[in-house]
Amino acid sequence: MPACPRCGESVDANNHCPACGATALPLQAAPAPKRRSLKPLLGARHSGGRVCEHCGAAVSSQAIMCANCGAPLKPEVCLQKPVVAQPKGPVAQGFYMAFGAFLFLIVLGLFLAVLNFMCAAALLSGS
Repeated sequence: MPACPRCGESVDANNHCPACGATALPLQAAPAPKRRSLKPLLGARHSGGRVCEHCGAAVSSQAIMCANCGAPLKPEVCLQKPVVAQPKGPVAQGFYMAFGAFLFLIVLGLFLAVLNFMCAAALLSGS
């Protein structure tokens, strides 16, 4: 038996509530909402080699759920190597080569200056 919408008591055969006097209208089933197809959202188009792990149906590469069984899909793993910042190559190597050559010339100049000083001192003391 239907219940009164006002007080919740059961109503008689005429849909009248004996407790509060309200008339209870028979409950009507709400119309079922229109169901849209989820295939465009879930990957109805087959892109290649990706399949659902649960049912084996072909799924799109962008799908997040299987259009056949509704199971969630694991994201695809990118097989490309990550891009790593590389040193500037020839520019950096050229800088280090020039800096190394500069240091070598300074050390060579100091060595020759000391050698010259020692030779001059030996010549002056020997005469």
